Amino acid sequence: PAEEIRAGSGVSIKDSSNILISDLIIINTNLHGVAMRADGTCKVTHLTVTGVNDKGILLVVCNDCLIEGNYCASSVNEDGIILYADNTRCKVIGNTCYNNPRNGIAVGSTCTYNIVSNNVLRDNATTSIYVGTVSASNYNIIESNLVTGGGEGIVVGVASSYNTIANNIIYRPNGYGIVLIQVQAQNYNTISGNLIIGA
Repeated sequence: PAEEIRAGSGVSIKDSSNILISDLIIINTNLHGVAMRADGTCKVTHLTVTGVNDKGILLVVCNDCLIEGNYCASSVNEDGIILYADNTRCKVIGNTCYNNPRNGIAVGSTCTYNIVSNNVLRDNATTSIYVGTVSASNYNIIESNLVTGGGEGIVVGVASSYNTIANNIIYRPNGYGIVLIQVQAQNYNTISGNLIIGA
């Protein structure tokens, strides 16, 4: 993947496993807050990440990792939390992403069997939750999240298929509540039980 783990991040982890990153405050870094390329079972929990130049928390080529209970706000250029590429069976649970200029949470390219659940997304400028940003991401579950304000609510893009978008609350986005892009190339996405107010 093009997004390398390189200097300028608050914490960078490369080709490691069984790592816990917890209870840190990361402010105004030159690149990401946390950038991780891990072999598996890593945890990123209870961080406050604000004002970083690029992405708050980034995972790339990670399996079975947990991102839980973090506050990611006011990135200068991009996302709060992103599963950037080739992540499998990761869980993004109970985080707050606020006032990021691109996506609150993104499930990027070729990411499969991930769960994004019980997060609060508020006033993220482009999209609150985006699945399949550059190439298709399949078999992901986006459920029980609270979206308020911001741009689009939840976007499923680039031929992403077999994803479940369920039981989310989307309140007054400045775009679509839920939108599927390139829908002619998508298959078997399920949208069920969501509440959309004021789109």
